[in-house]
Amino acid sequence: MNELTDGGRTLSLLSNLLPVWERSDWPKRFAARAFSCRIGVAKPDPRAYQAGSVCL
Repeated sequence: MNELTDGGRTLSLLSNLLPVWERSDWPKRFAARAFSCRIGVAKPDPRAYQAGSVCL
């Protein structure tokens, strides 16, 4: 991930596991973050990806 961000890439995260991410420093590496428990739909539902893309 560091190579990607150092190379100018923007990273986003779509996850069904908010409790796991809340205990981690990883979310700070992503410019946009979407969690299924907050957006109301979970992967693999296409609406989750649509909602996540709005964060970008």
